[in-house]
Amino acid sequence: MSHTTAHAVIRCKKLPRWNNLELVVEALDGDVRTFHALWLAARAERKEPAPAPEPDLVSPVRQDEERRCRPTVRIGDRTLTVVRDIAFHPDKDLLAGAGDDKAVRLWDATTGQARGEPLTGHTAVIRALAFHPDGHLLVSAGDDATVRRWDAENGRPVGSPLLGHSNAVMALAFHPEGRPLASAGDDKAVRLWDATTGEARGEPLTGHTAGLCALAFHPDGHLLASAGYDRTVRLWDALARRPVRAPLTDHPAVLRALAFHPDGHLLASAGYDGTVRLWNTRTWRTEGAPLTARTARIVAVAFHPDGHLLACADRDEGVFLWDVSTGQQVGGPLVPHVGPVRAVAFHPDGVLLASAGNDSVQLWKSDPPEAEQPLRQRITGLRARLRAVRRERDELAALVERLTTADRPRPAERAVAAPVTRHVLAGHTPLRAVAFQPGGDLVAAGGYDTVVRLWDVDTAQSTGRPLLGATGPVRALAFSPDGTVLAASSDDGMVRLWDTASGRQVGDPLTGHTDAVMALAFHPDGMVLASAGFDKRVLLWDPAGGRPLGDPLTGHTAPVRAVAFHRDGALLASAGDDRTVRLWDKETGQPVGGPLTGHTADIRAMAFNPEGTLLAGADLDGTVRLWDPTSGRQVGDPLIGHSDAVMALAFQPGGSLLATASDDRTLRLWDTETRQRVGGPLTGHTADVRAVAFRLDGTLLASAGSDHTVRLWEVPGTQERQ
Repeated sequence: MSHTTAHAVIRCKKLPRWNNLELVVEALDGDVRTFHALWLAARAERKEPAPAPEPDLVSPVRQDEERRCRPTVRIGDRTLTVVRDIAFHPDKDLLAGAGDDKAVRLWDATTGQARGEPLTGHTAVIRALAFHPDGHLLVSAGDDATVRRWDAENGRPVGSPLLGHSNAVMALAFHPEGRPLASAGDDKAVRLWDATTGEARGEPLTGHTAGLCALAFHPDGHLLASAGYDRTVRLWDALARRPVRAPLTDHPAVLRALAFHPDGHLLASAGYDGTVRLWNTRTWRTEGAPLTARTARIVAVAFHPDGHLLACADRDEGVFLWDVSTGQQVGGPLVPHVGPVRAVAFHPDGVLLASAGNDSVQLWKSDPPEAEQPLRQRITGLRARLRAVRRERDELAALVERLTTADRPRPAERAVAAPVTRHVLAGHTPLRAVAFQPGGDLVAAGGYDTVVRLWDVDTAQSTGRPLLGATGPVRALAFSPDGTVLAASSDDGMVRLWDTASGRQVGDPLTGHTDAVMALAFHPDGMVLASAGFDKRVLLWDPAGGRPLGDPLTGHTAPVRAVAFHRDGALLASAGDDRTVRLWDKETGQPVGGPLTGHTADIRAMAFNPEGTLLAGADLDGTVRLWDPTSGRQVGDPLIGHSDAVMALAFQPGGSLLATASDDRTLRLWDTETRQRVGGPLTGHTADVRAVAFRLDGTLLASAGSDHTVRLWEVPGTQERQ
């Protein structure tokens, strides 16, 4: 499908529903995300309200005089304990429920019969359930502060519980593509996980001031919404893992539920103020008056798959249905339970609505007219065919990539025998920084345990006692050029200096930052130390005197994650979450030229090459970009090879190798002359890799990450390969 065709489709007299248009776009192998943006733009341009149902495709659960929702199957009538959450399988007639009995139960959604034995393992009340978008995985979470994965086919546990939350987990949500999985709860944090490996993806998302109750991903996956007891809705860039705007604060009471409209143009939020508010996701203003329940206890909301109905669970009054386009209630309340209603969910085909409460799970159904049934069967068949086409397309693309890569002529590259692990240094908690002592045999590492440890690279033994003093996770380390001083920074906003021979702290901590200090770099002459962090500033220090030099360097509009000095010391570079690299004159503190732009996600690492002719930046979209610091122009295409965020990089002293470390748990080596990958990924870490450094002679590489280890890799000599 061409862009011309797409424009013709979306600018017709009446915009088709996005769900239906998406099927056409995908079937014709179009770019769904691009056409979705065009569709939203067309709606905004025409100032259309949310589309009402097509006359020939009436919503199957809509209550009217011709056809009322009727209760069908009642599961566990007064035999279940409290059911806190329910979820439908995306492709099958399977319903999952869980609650106070600490078990997950599966039922046939058409008959209400149990499927297999209850899934047990949780040690406390279960609060949240979610199926993976392709249906192979079911995830549960609750008051035992764990997230557990289950095989949706056989009910067996998948891997170990996901640990990291310090209190009850109240909400779960899968990214539309299945990775990542988001969880949130009473510890006020949102955590992202690789649902396949179970590894944490990056740092928790923090900002809420009270516990969380609800999560929802935007249908295109770019946005994650969270809400809870602080009465705010917060919006996050799901890839960059950062806030995208100020919180939404219209609700005057606790928020319990969130849901995005199937086409993504609305976000519904609801809670204990007794209202549902619909937010336009382009303007972030509410559309129309709030939808008001009979009591102030709304605990769950769910959009019908075709988007024109919203189901709302009023804890004390039952389930209400609302017409999204008019804001009018459709029919009277559905009163399915004795006692509070806890959860509500639509079946993916829209024919069934499920509600859960203190005594049972109730299924509601409305049989579509005979004229609609062939159409619905046709749509169901088309969706199944599209899923099969997606799988085949992905498999074919992978095969073509392997074949073309194998046959493609390559330019002459620097060949390096595969680095081998010399030592694995254990004894830390998750690590965030690593550094080699120039001209010495020490490697330093620091992380979440707030201490810095020094290791002998030859014996792999810790040297002396850990360096103590930080009151928060250690974020950055830097040795002075002569190797006699080690600088360490942490979340407590301070920089500490240590004598590497005695292990004693040198002077008082350097104070001046107002938030976490994320980056450090010594000037080549050792007389200046640069620091940068979450307060968006770069500070220069006299490390010998312990005093600041000049005014802070300001200009970044978001946290600064990296600083580096040019080899001649006249130029300082900084980069961070505003996706820019900025160059500064070290003497005057003035910017040199304009910001270097081009990164499409937050920058996490940056370094000059040994000659000072290249500046490399790495970001959360998994790419590395090379710049000419003199002209400010990007050099060649981005280096692409990692499958997740690139969190650290380092140039090999005296060579043309660049090492990168990623949340995909691997390291890669690149030849910066040819901009080609050198060999395959370096594997061994079992979690995200957050730090990397070369020894001064270039023969040893250190990496560290969330698996609590430092790995030392021997890098053999290089030779030309034709």
